[in-house]
Amino acid sequence: MSSKPPAKAEDKPDTEWTGPAATRFENKAYSEYFDPCQEAADKSIRCLKRNGGERAMCTDFFQ
Repeated sequence: MSSKPPAKAEDKPDTEWTGPAATRFENKAYSEYFDPCQEAADKSIRCLKRNGGERAMCTDFFQ
């Protein structure tokens, strides 16, 4: 057994993200770190789920 008490969900990690990179990310413009392919990826996953994994039914997304 461990001598440490079990971790609680509200406990913060030992290290917090700080410094110039953290400040820049927190103050970024909304679309500065936006993945332009994420919308297409989400649509392809929804299509696969809707069609039981049949890739042939979702050929528009897999060309």
